[in-house]
Amino acid sequence: VRHALEDAIERILRPELGGIGGRGSGVKKGKSVDVLRGVVEKRANRNNSGLLGMGGTKGGCGGRPYVIVMIGINGVGKSTSLAKIAYYLQSNQCNPLLAACDTFRSGAVEQLSVHASCLNLPLYHQGYAKDPSAVAKAAINKATEDGNDVVLVDTAGRMQNNVPLMKALAKLVTETSPDLVLFVCEALVGNDGMD
Repeated sequence: VRHALEDAIERILRPELGGIGGRGSGVKKGKSVDVLRGVVEKRANRNNSGLLGMGGTKGGCGGRPYVIVMIGINGVGKSTSLAKIAYYLQSNQCNPLLAACDTFRSGAVEQLSVHASCLNLPLYHQGYAKDPSAVAKAAINKATEDGNDVVLVDTAGRMQNNVPLMKALAKLVTETSPDLVLFVCEALVGNDGMD
């Protein structure tokens, strides 16, 4: 377990390695977690398809933006981590759109609105008591129309034993097919993080 955890952390902190560590473990190369590279490559592909006449959005790029969904347990910092990633991407000439898909927790949209305002970034929301997957799909469509190259989707925190929220999360991930799903946790979570 220790080596697997070290390999996973090394992959996250040093994405240029690509696969799982240099320990000769023989495990196949996993999906890259280099977020900036993923966004830039997808933007380049969108721009190339636009040059070939396959695009046609008002933002000048065809195709879908890079989509990142943030998931995790209640109160671990998903929205704050999302804002930090948005700042990082914005600092590297990316054009993020924040999507408030936590339609469950009171104050979630306002919290993300404060982050968006501080970063001078667009925020897509539909308020509360809405279907999170429908909000996420609408946000992706809006980003495609407006030429945003990345959508950062904030979701409601949930525990694995809350069946309705877990089903809503599964539906969101299934219906939006994100490029990357990031699990935000804290060290004190322990074995619950694995569940």
